[in-house]
Parts: sequence; structure tokens; C-alpha cells
Amino acid sequence: MRNGNSIVMALLTCCGISVPAAASMLGTAQNFAVLGGSTVTNTGATVVTGDLGVWPGTAITGFPPGIVNGTIHASDAVAQQAQSDVTTAYNTLAGMAPTQDLSGTDLGGLTLQAGRVLLLELGDADRHAHARRDG
Repeated sequence: MRNGNSIVMALLTCCGISVPAAASMLGTAQNFAVLGGSTVTNTGATVVTGDLGVWPGTAITGFPPGIVNGTIHASDAVAQQAQSDVTTAYNTLAGMAPTQDLSGTDLGGLTLQAGRVLLLELGDADRHAHARRDG
């Protein structure tokens, strides 16, 4: 199972936004390790450290056998607010012009400078998680 906020956090980090500012931008979503829109499904012995939620959907399956070290929010006001906060963070980032276009670039081993990086192929970012940010 993947961290539901990983893409937004990666965008915040690559945008040169500090960790405290990124957490502030995520609002209530910063406490969620997994936040789904319609369904959260787990198969296996997954351990989630942080809150798990879904909104506007209601289905959360696979816990147990999965373990949540946090609170499960199934279609409640907390999950709704977290979804709203993630949407706000995404829209804010989407409105920023990129300072670098690394689409199609192998990110393995790169040191990224502070700025807003355009990645049109998110698969590359997932496969090459050894890039680091400098500055």
C-alpha cells in the first residue's frame, strides 16, 4: 500500500517548500498516511503508521489483516476536511509555473535544486526514488 499523500509531498518538496510549510499547506491531511477518494483496499500484512481515511467513499477493507497505527476515518468529517485540504494544496501547486522541466529524465542519482519541477511522467519519479533535493 502506498502513502496517499506521497505525490503531494513530493511536489511540495520539489517545489522548494520547506517541510514545516509543506505540512502547513497540507492542513489536516498531514496526519494521514493513506487517504482515498472512493475506496481503500489492503491485501496482506500492511502496517500503516498514521491515519487512514476515505471520503466521499465509505469502503475500507483489509484491516485486519492490515494494522493501522492511527485512526481510521471512514467517510467522516475529518476525512472530508483532509480531502479538501489536499485539493487546496494540489491546486496551489498546479498554479505555480515550473522552474525546471525534468519530464522523461532518469532521476536516479540527481540532486535537485530548490524550485518547481515539472514531471509529466510520474512513473519515473516512482522508479527512481534516489534523487535528492538540495537547498
